[in-house]
Amino acid sequence: MSNLPFVTDWKEAVSYFHKSDDLNDAQKSYIIGFLAKEGKSNAEIRQLLGIQKVYTVTHYKRAGTLLSEEELQLWSRNPIRITLGHIRAVTSLPRVKREALLRGILTSRKSVQELVLIAKGKEPGLDVDIKRFAIEMGESIGRNVSISFDKVKGRGSLTLDFYSLDDLDDLSSKLGYAAQKDF
Repeated sequence: MSNLPFVTDWKEAVSYFHKSDDLNDAQKSYIIGFLAKEGKSNAEIRQLLGIQKVYTVTHYKRAGTLLSEEELQLWSRNPIRITLGHIRAVTSLPRVKREALLRGILTSRKSVQELVLIAKGKEPGLDVDIKRFAIEMGESIGRNVSISFDKVKGRGSLTLDFYSLDDLDDLSSKLGYAAQKDF
């Protein structure tokens, strides 16, 4: 279990960052958030800590400035179960919802995609309209239809069952594909 560092000024925070080789994401977020609260810009933070990628500081800074110390401590103590992806998904939520979701990750192992949906106000799971559409389509065409839909990306796949090669040819022609008989 890792605890958050105790630092009193920006120089001590920078020193702690460089002396510690095995900081987890929560500890990095805490240090970067501390530097931001001390008035350091993203460019200054990157230079002080030797971070090359711009978005790295941005992600850590968002977490380090928006999360409470208790939430950062919870994340720091569970860096394998709660990832930076989880944190990025929940930072836009109010603190009451955020803390409950973070604690819920420890017991239910929610994926980052599930948290993104929750943050957008959509509950994860099978969309009942998609399920109903698959059932009705299957009844209409006389075969099993499966629809897989990714709410986050807004796309999916449609699977139609066939029961013989002749059935496949019939299905292909209904879809507008004229298979040549002599391959």
